[in-house]
Amino acid sequence: MKEKLLLLAATIIFVGSIIFQNIYWTAVALGIGLYLQPKNIFQEWEESRKERFVKREGNQ
Repeated sequence: MKEKLLLLAATIIFVGSIIFQNIYWTAVALGIGLYLQPKNIFQEWEESRKERFVKREGNQ
């Protein structure tokens, strides 16, 4: 729950910083996003890669 709220806050900051063209807050929002997401992104990427590999092996 805490991570979702932090991600929501980062999204709001990111959108606001783009609207007001503030580089500092863009960096803050991206930093929060990168702090929260790497595990999930790499996990999902690894799982999808495995699924594609299994499908490819099954087709041959």
